[in-house]
Amino acid sequence: MRELEISPLASLASMNGLNISFIEIIRQIEGKEVIKFKNSKLLQILKTVCTNIIAPVNASGYTGRINEFGNHVEQFFRDCCRQLNLDCSKPVNEKGNVINSGYPDCLLIYNNEPYYIEIKTYTDSNKETSLRSFYYSPLKTSKITLDACHLLIGFVTIKRNNGYALSGSFSVVDLFNIGLTLKTEFNTNNKELYKIKLTSQGE
Repeated sequence: MRELEISPLASLASMNGLNISFIEIIRQIEGKEVIKFKNSKLLQILKTVCTNIIAPVNASGYTGRINEFGNHVEQFFRDCCRQLNLDCSKPVNEKGNVINSGYPDCLLIYNNEPYYIEIKTYTDSNKETSLRSFYYSPLKTSKITLDACHLLIGFVTIKRNNGYALSGSFSVVDLFNIGLTLKTEFNTNNKELYKIKLTSQGE
């Protein structure tokens, strides 16, 4: 019985490092189709939105953690979309609830067509590196509820004073042809990690 319980976990090792197309992942896990982006008019609008938020983001004087700068930029992105009368909001899950964490960040409806958008920030020096920068983890109640185009918008980040700012450069990426690599792992948190200590000091 013990061997039967362990074997499904052991099989995860053979899947580690598996490369799968983003299209197939969304199709198999979410049951939805990824549609290739073909709307040149919307692309121009998105470029306008990205250009328009550079100055406001930089004027906000962000001094938080670099890992959370993308969330900061994301809010400016949605606000600017609304100012241009674009229907852009946080996507809701299958139960109609908003979930802040996880992919994707935004759902844009343009001419009655849905577009999922992920907002990222990166430094220019990291653009050509192999560091992991895009993550997709299946959720129990998915935020991907529609067949749609999936876009990623990456803003180049620079250090400024005691915080971070946008350089003014950005890239709009269609995720249609992207491949993802599976990295299987188990994790825990500090509450679990330190609940049984052999010794401690200074607490």
